[in-house]
Amino acid sequence: MRWRRKIEGLKPFTSDQTTLPWEAPPGLGAHLVEECEKWLKSHLARSGEEAVGGASTLPSDYRSYLQEIPLTAHFYMDVVFAVEPMPALDDGRDALSSLCGCDINRGTEIIAKNENYNASYKGTHASDIFDDHFIIGESWGNFPIVLKLTEPRRGSIALWDRYSPMKDEVGQEIPRLPDESGSDKGNIYRVADSFSAFIGSLRKEGDLGA
Repeated sequence: MRWRRKIEGLKPFTSDQTTLPWEAPPGLGAHLVEECEKWLKSHLARSGEEAVGGASTLPSDYRSYLQEIPLTAHFYMDVVFAVEPMPALDDGRDALSSLCGCDINRGTEIIAKNENYNASYKGTHASDIFDDHFIIGESWGNFPIVLKLTEPRRGSIALWDRYSPMKDEVGQEIPRLPDESGSDKGNIYRVADSFSAFIGSLRKEGDLGA
């Protein structure tokens, strides 16, 4: 009930809008965690990278969230969170669109999301997130929300600016303004030091859907 109480107050819904994100078959959450960590190990093996620093395991607070709330949760635009200075967000905040999990009709969305973004973006950015981050959701600004899997800052949450910086046609990095976020990668922007802190920071504003 730890996560449900907080998420319940944010008025989430699933894709068919008839169930709540925690209304899932018994054992689905534990199965989802197992599938995610199996995918992470497989991804690292495909990438030729060693599973070091906990990169193939999920932080404990995020693991417990998936176990309790395994279905993908969608949110209206009134659920907002702060982001450290990001050029695309003038007011320093974005709205939460979804936290990925399983979908009743489409299966394991969270793994599909990581597979799709990995296939489309790996190697195209000056700073690649796929060696040590896991996509767990998306914002209404159309930016993936990512979970850091390695030290330093293992378990922290960031927003990935998937539009910048990109490499040009000959593989050279396209210049951008210096990063002021304190991130160790130039295309992610810190949101919270942990998944627990991220969920605790979410606030509802305005009218539903506004």
